[in-house]
Amino acid sequence: MPKPARPVESYTHENAERLNNPPAGLATAHTDPDVPATAYTHDPHIDPFLSWAGKADRLSFEVPTVSLHVHETIDPRTIIEQVQKTPGEVGQLSMFDQPRPLREAIDFYQHQDGWANRMIAGDSLVVMNNLLQKESMAGKVQMIYLDPPYGIKYGSNFQPFVNNRDVVDGKAGHLTAEPEQIQAFRDTWEMGIHSYLNHLRDRFLLAKELLTERGSIFVQMGKENVLRVGLLLDEIFGAENRVAMITYATSGGSSANTLPEVADYLLCYARDRAQVKYRQLYERLTRREVVELFNWGANVELPDGSVRGLTDDERQAPDRYLPLGARLYQRTDVSSQGWSTTGRSAPFVWNGVEYPCRPNSHWRVSHEGLERLAALGRLDGRGGLRWKRYEEELPGRRLHNIWRAQSQAQKKQYVVQTARKLIQRCMLMATDPGDLVLDPTCGSGTTAFVAEQWGRRWISCDTSRVAIAIARKRLMTAHYDYYKLKRPNEGVDGGIVHKMVESHSAKTLAYDLPPKVVTLYDQPYIDRKRARVTGPFTIEAVPAPTVTSVAAVLESQRGTLLRNPQAVIGRDLPQGMRTGGRNCSRLVSAGAKGSG
Repeated sequence: MPKPARPVESYTHENAERLNNPPAGLATAHTDPDVPATAYTHDPHIDPFLSWAGKADRLSFEVPTVSLHVHETIDPRTIIEQVQKTPGEVGQLSMFDQPRPLREAIDFYQHQDGWANRMIAGDSLVVMNNLLQKESMAGKVQMIYLDPPYGIKYGSNFQPFVNNRDVVDGKAGHLTAEPEQIQAFRDTWEMGIHSYLNHLRDRFLLAKELLTERGSIFVQMGKENVLRVGLLLDEIFGAENRVAMITYATSGGSSANTLPEVADYLLCYARDRAQVKYRQLYERLTRREVVELFNWGANVELPDGSVRGLTDDERQAPDRYLPLGARLYQRTDVSSQGWSTTGRSAPFVWNGVEYPCRPNSHWRVSHEGLERLAALGRLDGRGGLRWKRYEEELPGRRLHNIWRAQSQAQKKQYVVQTARKLIQRCMLMATDPGDLVLDPTCGSGTTAFVAEQWGRRWISCDTSRVAIAIARKRLMTAHYDYYKLKRPNEGVDGGIVHKMVESHSAKTLAYDLPPKVVTLYDQPYIDRKRARVTGPFTIEAVPAPTVTSVAAVLESQRGTLLRNPQAVIGRDLPQGMRTGGRNCSRLVSAGAKGSG
């Protein structure tokens, strides 16, 4: 008899909502009118950490305030359920649970909808401005992961085809066919590194406004500009809010003629370091790595209760040479510096042997506490009194800012695809299930993929249609383990059940105190009876700019032209003439000159 298929589930966020931005088919000039651009100002009184051409002249900038139009709503679970139905059961395939009344459907940004994650095609600056101005999301994002270009080479930033990730600078066949990307590249990098720094500074400013008080931003960088970008982040977020610069290995070797560089970097900053959310992670250790961590304090307790040091073979390959049932432990000091006047420095007698305290030291616990440690079998008297810390009480090696294991994306579909492990660590350190994660540099959708895996809400955007297409397909076809939930009635926002380790100290054992419980945030319990797919998400886009004809613009500005003919030249164009976009402005200007 065939084994029944596992039920397919998806995580949803029942307690989260989002404003109803307009579906593409319902958005018109009447229902979704244009609004003025939003002006932002850089603080000129910040100490000048870094200077570049044009910085002092660009203390303010404007960002178009446009709507984000919903083009598609995707729910992989619903799709699977429809496919699994028999032909007679299949009804109309709808991705929306409850149709909204027409009056509310066209009353955009006025009503709350149930949460669905978001993939947006558009410039990150415009998207973030929309989230701030039209959706009131200032202070709502817990984590931002930003993977900007490491430099300003043209070909390294673009991939022209979904099925070919080979990109070569200067090769005509590898030129992107997306005009908005060519224009964005031309406009963004017109002044080289100076434009690059302006580009990032503006985005960092809006990113800071989006972060919660406990939020943090991770910026992925290569060696070319990591120092410059670090100073730029100091300027926007404040040097006092710098959390860490993480160095992670990207390869095992290099063909360079000088010192090989085999690492990239993550710059981590908090909105407010005093309040930042942080979850400590631990690297899993093999038994050999446990021996290395315990160093020369590593010993073994045999099944009969006897103890001894490790042989050379056992140190090199403990899994192979240690006897079955043997437990590794570390001989740990049970004394502290400083003489005690209350008797804690007096010798301790155990098994008829007197153990003096070291000079100018005292026992960490009282003599009664030492007696309890002895009764628990936690003392080791060889070569001085020590207490035993067993290998199973070790949560792992505490993760620090040097990540030695190579972090490279596997089965890359996108030329600048990031390794999942890299983003996963950042996300587990800085967020909880249900928190909102923003990635303004979607690429192949790795941030969205990892956020979906761990039950975080996400918003991701990119200017490239190739990137959006790859990310969309990746999420629609993804499947994940189903992690057990702490409070199933609250969904994933109620938390995930993780493995925990009880970590003892001499004091907790001696005085029968509760141990410190360490949560292993990267080790959830898995429900093998269920499978999981991506939750509902929408495909959205910044509306395409409308280009007004020269005749229509001239006609609409007839009065202005009669009063001030010079208004058509260059930047003196009236606002109405510039609504069609910068190309329209140049066209009108050229036409007016030609007709003069």
